[in-house]
Amino acid sequence: MTFETIGLSPDGSKVVCGARDNTLRIFDVRNGKELRRLTGHDDTVSAVQWNPDGRTIISGSWDSTVRVWDVDPKSATVGQCMRTISVRMVCQGLQLVGAKGLEVKMPDGGGTILQ
Repeated sequence: MTFETIGLSPDGSKVVCGARDNTLRIFDVRNGKELRRLTGHDDTVSAVQWNPDGRTIISGSWDSTVRVWDVDPKSATVGQCMRTISVRMVCQGLQLVGAKGLEVKMPDGGGTILQ
């Protein structure tokens, strides 16, 4: 398996890996066991980021989508994609960060909140 990107959970106990097989895989850091496999992207997952509360993950893919995943083990929808956003334009230096919604920051410092 080839991973394109990885992200450590806020508490340091898990790692999420974006893979060339279009999946995200969550592993336990202590023992390396795969805890969950998230499917839904149609191309390589090229970016992953945990929300600071550790209950959601944001992923970006070469399929031109950004997805928000529920990974809270106490949630009834754990493992499901909660939201998909289509990205129509890719700019050099585009950076996606999670807070309240998604903020698209351009290289010139401008930004837009995606609701």
